[in-house]
Amino acid sequence: MIIYKGYEHLNKLSATPDEELEIELNSILKQSPPDVLFHYTTRAGLLGIVNERAIWATHTQYLNDRSEYSHALDLAKNEINMRINSVTEVHVAEIYRNMAVHLDEIQKINICVVSFSEVNDLLSQWRAYGDQASGFAIGFTYKFLFDAAEQEKCSIVPCLYNGRDQRRLISLIVETALREHLEDSENEVVSKYDELDPILWPAQTLGRYLDKYALILKHKKFEEEKEWRIITQPIPIYNQRLEFREGRSMIIPYYPFPLEGPAGYLRVQEVVVGPTPNMDISVYSVDAFLHSRANVFGDKLVTESEVPYRNW
Repeated sequence: MIIYKGYEHLNKLSATPDEELEIELNSILKQSPPDVLFHYTTRAGLLGIVNERAIWATHTQYLNDRSEYSHALDLAKNEINMRINSVTEVHVAEIYRNMAVHLDEIQKINICVVSFSEVNDLLSQWRAYGDQASGFAIGFTYKFLFDAAEQEKCSIVPCLYNGRDQRRLISLIVETALREHLEDSENEVVSKYDELDPILWPAQTLGRYLDKYALILKHKKFEEEKEWRIITQPIPIYNQRLEFREGRSMIIPYYPFPLEGPAGYLRVQEVVVGPTPNMDISVYSVDAFLHSRANVFGDKLVTESEVPYRNW
């Protein structure tokens, strides 16, 4: 059984609601990890990743596709409504109603993600993430990314595209949030809610799980991407490692996720040069750039995209 980064503690015999959720999650995320994962980026992205030995993990509220979170939110609301109609305990039904009514009001937490694909030469990715007339898919071994995630106490997990698996996960999340809220109420645990209005506590508990796990639920139409994500732990807003960059219409927070092995080196396994009018000399310059950096190890195989695409 594959235990993904962030879920190694699943072999415990006794588990909290959160741990039991991750046990079930591990059974849903049952696919074997690939040998190499690819991050699609621009010229500036390639230079920055190699020179800085870090990759930008974007705050989840500032991702290109905000419908990802809306998709998970809709699934959660449907699950809650089904439970309201079937539950017999009055106080439990009231908790579910509070979740449904106030879910949109919950406080958001700072979680950042960085995306990878199992596919190294995909037209949709060149269109989305390649710059005009160029783009690159940087390949890292799964083991290298796993070790980097472990060093930062982050998770690396595949995205879910299957609707049945998504509904199962959401059902587990709602059940876990209910159990945790009931246990907190019984034990009079209030510190985790700060000064939040008590009526929002059930929704806040559910929202904390959604903020983490909604990030791996994607619409089936994106299945060809075969996406994996590194997901950070919640990051305090005052954390000095939280950086900010210029976006098209706003300032975007991000986390510079270190791409270093235990010895402090960067391991690039492969780079695919995306569609470009200057393929031969682009391949040469990328190969020369990688070999000029003493801290970059790996096979560093530089190959050409075979996608017949022109954006110049």
